[in-house]
Amino acid sequence: MGELIDYYVILGVVLYDNDPLHIGRIKCVIPGVIHSDTTEEEAMPWVRCFKMGAFQTFSRPIKGQKVWILISKTNYNEYWWFPYFETLDITQAFLDEHYDDNPDVFHSRHSSNGDVMSTYDDQQGYFTKIGEDHINLKPNKEFELDTNNCRICIVGDTVYIGDKDKDSKEPTIMGNQFNEWRAKMQSLFQKLEEATLKQADKTGHLTEPVRKIKEAFKKSDEDLTTKKTMVN
Repeated sequence: MGELIDYYVILGVVLYDNDPLHIGRIKCVIPGVIHSDTTEEEAMPWVRCFKMGAFQTFSRPIKGQKVWILISKTNYNEYWWFPYFETLDITQAFLDEHYDDNPDVFHSRHSSNGDVMSTYDDQQGYFTKIGEDHINLKPNKEFELDTNNCRICIVGDTVYIGDKDKDSKEPTIMGNQFNEWRAKMQSLFQKLEEATLKQADKTGHLTEPVRKIKEAFKKSDEDLTTKKTMVN
């Protein structure tokens, strides 16, 4: 490439995006250069993505998308493209609703799976959605995964997992049943150990195995508590 004075910029529209090298090259309709009636795919030049080498952000252009085209005045085979900012309806709706909360829109597009958005604002934090499903990391560090049929929430050190009630914003609490089961098992082993000691002449041979199982459960609880403390 030469100096920028050797290039000019014009708006183009993506026609083909099936780059065999998978590096984001496209073929475009470019007014005054490549018209819609002269778009034989094999004859059209590849347009490379113009970006700084230190950045690896990539988003494949799709057919019909507008892009800026950088064209060399001296080399008629040199074309580059870079994004053309065109506010989508879903992007504008988000900005209208969250404008006072310092919003950032990292990614926004329509797709076959529904609208796709990745955003941040001071109220709801990081929010990524695909259609009706979303993942949300809130500013207070709460986490929520919400799908069509299920919701997972992490609030402090409590995990909520369960089928989503369509009429409620809170899921059924199911995530801590395992810990409740462990506590019941420990209580049962404690009673079993006491029973073996009361009738040592008949069941004394069971006392040691029961004690080992109870200690194993206790150690497992201590390990879980240690890991939880390290995470917090």
